Amino acid sequence: MKSFALAAVIFLVAMAAHAALYEVTIDGNKYQLSSDEEHEVTLTDGRRASVVVSTLGDVIVARIDGTRLYLEKDKGSEVTLKDGRRVIVSVAAVEGVPKVFQGYGISFRYPSNVEFSQESDPESAIVIIQDNGVGLRIAIFFQQTPTKETMDTLRNLSVNYIYKEAAKSGARFPKNWIKTSRRSVGGVAIEGVTMSYYDGFETLHEIYLMPHNGRILKIDIFMNNPERKARIDSLINFVLDSLI
Repeated sequence: MKSFALAAVIFLVAMAAHAALYEVTIDGNKYQLSSDEEHEVTLTDGRRASVVVSTLGDVIVARIDGTRLYLEKDKGSEVTLKDGRRVIVSVAAVEGVPKVFQGYGISFRYPSNVEFSQESDPESAIVIIQDNGVGLRIAIFFQQTPTKETMDTLRNLSVNYIYKEAAKSGARFPKNWIKTSRRSVGGVAIEGVTMSYYDGFETLHEIYLMPHNGRILKIDIFMNNPERKARIDSLINFVLDSLI
């Protein structure tokens, strides 16, 4: 199998979108949402809810499962949803606006206040987003046919490499250190694996592979602060929901 080392660094144009970005907190769970779009989020009790955030002058208008709320920025309000649930909701503006990346045959949005980098060579390209204990890496393999066998091989190679490198550093692995996991990418549900280990702190690493326009798309999600998982998931979902 050819090496997937990446040599040249190529910077493409990232175009700014016009929607604003807000951090919506519902009962302590934080979600980064772009304005004027409907988002589906998971509440503290595990139930799903649709959320739309927009502005009316200096007032934030939030619609949660059809219940319309008028909020001041950064101030929490207790509200009763139509099904009787009472939740605490607050909205804070995130500095900057979402950006849109287009290149290597993919497109996605991402918050403007995260670290963003990219690398490529004739065989593959990698786009990396990092923000305070979380990393999202999207790799596109140009010369690999997206068969199940090839994608399984790539996943197994990645799992073995991560395990060996973590073990070298003295990491401890729990009994069920690798589990099946699922994410939604561009509205399509995909299945992957999540690895967990302890290396001074708890670390989670998710791996997903999928065919995309005749190529292989590999998604790695790394987080070393799982207690912030709800907020981290909002960032990851913000990017992956828009990936096409």
